[in-house]
Amino acid sequence: MRIAGHGCLLLAAALALAALSASAVLAQQGPPDLPDDQPYDQPSPGDIDPPSRAARLSTIEGAVSVQPAGVDDWTVAVINRPLTGGDQLWSDRGSRAQIDLGSATVNLAADSSVTLLNLGDQAVQLQLSAGTIIVALRDVDPGSAFEIDAPSASVSLVRPGSYRIAVDNAGNTTVATRDGQSKVITRAGRSVTLRGGQAAQFGASGDVDVAALPAPDDFERWSTQHAQRWASDVGSSGYMSSDVVGAQDLDSYGEWVQEPDYGYTWYPTAVGVDWAPYRYGRWLWVAPWGWTWVDSAPWGYAPFHYGRWTYLRQRWGWVPAPPGSRAVYAPALVAWIAGPGGSARGGSAPGTTGPAVGWLPLAPGEVYLPGHRVSLRYLRNVNVSNTAIINSDYITHVYRNPGLQDRYANRDAPRALSVVSQRSFTSGAPVAARLITPPPQWQAVEATPRPPVIVPERQSVLGPPAQSPVRRPPVAILNRPVVAGHSPPPAPAPAPSLAPSTPAVRATPGRPIMPDRQVMPVTPVAPVAPMAPMAPAAAPIDRRAIPERSPQFRPAAPPEMPTLPMPVPSRESAPPPPAAPPPPAAPPPPAAPRPPPTAPQQPAPPPAQPSARGKAPPPVVPDVR
Repeated sequence: MRIAGHGCLLLAAALALAALSASAVLAQQGPPDLPDDQPYDQPSPGDIDPPSRAARLSTIEGAVSVQPAGVDDWTVAVINRPLTGGDQLWSDRGSRAQIDLGSATVNLAADSSVTLLNLGDQAVQLQLSAGTIIVALRDVDPGSAFEIDAPSASVSLVRPGSYRIAVDNAGNTTVATRDGQSKVITRAGRSVTLRGGQAAQFGASGDVDVAALPAPDDFERWSTQHAQRWASDVGSSGYMSSDVVGAQDLDSYGEWVQEPDYGYTWYPTAVGVDWAPYRYGRWLWVAPWGWTWVDSAPWGYAPFHYGRWTYLRQRWGWVPAPPGSRAVYAPALVAWIAGPGGSARGGSAPGTTGPAVGWLPLAPGEVYLPGHRVSLRYLRNVNVSNTAIINSDYITHVYRNPGLQDRYANRDAPRALSVVSQRSFTSGAPVAARLITPPPQWQAVEATPRPPVIVPERQSVLGPPAQSPVRRPPVAILNRPVVAGHSPPPAPAPAPSLAPSTPAVRATPGRPIMPDRQVMPVTPVAPVAPMAPMAPAAAPIDRRAIPERSPQFRPAAPPEMPTLPMPVPSRESAPPPPAAPPPPAAPPPPAAPRPPPTAPQQPAPPPAQPSARGKAPPPVVPDVR
C-alpha cells in the first residue's frame, strides 16, 4: 500500500511538471495577466498607435552605422532596415547612404550625421548635425510638414524639388535650393524664403549671408543618378497604393501578371526554384513595432511590409496593397507557431533543443494582428490597406478571438513554414542557415496571427557583433545642439530588456533649440542668379495620378470606424502587451540660458504650421526674389 501510494505521488508530481512545462510553452502565445480594470483593447495612458509609415535604409556604400532609438551603442547598418523616430545614422569617411521615405529620398554624403526625429503621419522631421544631405522631395502632402533641423537653422521644404543642406565644422548651415521652395528659420528667429536657384549660409550667431549655388560634385551626380533611376522604375506604382515604400525596386527584379482571383500579382524572377518568402533575412526588434523582418534581397522591403503572398502554379507571388488607399506599414505580415524544438536541418543549425518558433506568410484576406496594444481604428487600417477584406468586422472578430482564423492558405504550401530555435530567432543573424525541421507533433498545432511573447536580447536590436570596429561619429557631433522649428515627439521606448542606464540617443538628440521669438525679422537675403545644374533634376512625379487597377479588383470601402473601444476580450484571446512605454517627456532645456520667449503668435500659413507640441514660428518676411 505504501509503495502504491508513493507511486501515485510520483505520478502526480510528473503530471504537474508536464502541465507546468506545457503552460510555459503556451505562455509564448497567450497574454500575461492583466488587471481586471485594464482590458487589453482599452489602451492605458501613454499607449499610442505606432506610426503608419517607416523609413527604409535603401542604399549603403562604405561604412555606415546606425544607433537605434533608446540604445547606447552603434551597429553596422544593413540594407532594408526599417528606421523610425529616434534612430541615428552615421556615414563615415568615403561612405554614402540613402533613406527612402516613399514621397522623398534623403542622400547622405561622407562624414554625415542624420537623426530621424519624427516620422509621424503629420510631419517628417530630420536632424542634420554634421555633413551634407540632398533631399529629393517628390510629393508634398498638404497635411504634413517636412523639416530638417540643423545647428544654425531649421529648414522647411514647401514644394517638390531638390535641396542640398550642408553643415560645416563651425556649425554654419548652407541651404541650396536647386528647384522648389524652402523656408528657413535662423537661431535668432529670422525667416528667409529660398526659391529655385537660390542659396544662403546661416551662421551660428544668427547672421545670414548670400551664397552661390555649389557646383555639382560627385555626391550630387550620384544623387541625381539615383533620382533618375527611381523615376524610370515607377511602373510598379500603377498596381498598388501609391505610397508603398520600396515599390520602385520591383520592376527590376520581377514581373507583373494579372491573376483572375487577385488582380495584378508580382512574381520575383531573380530567385531560385526553392525560394520562399520570409526565409532569407533576419528578425530584429525595431521599436515601437517589436519583431520586424529585415529581408536580404535588394528588392526585399515592399513585399514584406505590405500586401500578402500566395502560391500559384508552383511559384510564390506577391499581391500588393490595394490601390486607392493609404498604405500602412507593418513589421511582418506572417502567422506564427510556437512549440518544442525539432532536429537540425543538415546538422548545421545551432540551438536544436529547447523551444522553437515558426512563421509562414499570410495569404490575401487573412488578418494581421500586432503584438502590442493598438486602437480599433489602427487595427482595421493596417489590414484593410494591405489586403482585400470586404467585411472589416471580421478583423474585429479575429482580434477578439484569434482562433477564428484557424485555416491558413499557405500552411501546406512548399517551404512556407520556416522554423528556428528561439536562440537563433533572437540572435539577429540570418535565419536561412539556421532552419530546423519541426517535429511531427507540429502538424497538429494551429497557427495564430498573434506573435509569440519572446523577450528580445541585445543582439535582437543591434544584430550580431561586427567583425570589424563599428564606425561612430565624434562625441562633439552627438552633443551639438540644433535649431528646431517644432518640438519633436519622444522617441519610442527601447526593448523591454535593453533600457540603457546612460542613453546616448534621446527624443531630441543634441538638445534642439527653439528660435528666439524676440529678435526682429532680418531683411531678406539678396537674390542669387540661378545656376543650371550639371545634371537636370527629375521632374516631380505625382504618384497618385498613375491609373489604378480596374474597379473589379478594388476592395470595397470599409465602414465608418466606431469611436468606442471594442468590448473586453477574454484572457485567452487577448494579445500580449509589451512593456508600457514611459509617458512623453518634456523637451530638454537649451544648451545655454536664453531670454524667455514671448507669448506664441498665430501660426504661419502651411507648411510651417506647428504641431500640437510645437510653438508658432515667427512672422514670415517678404520672400527672396
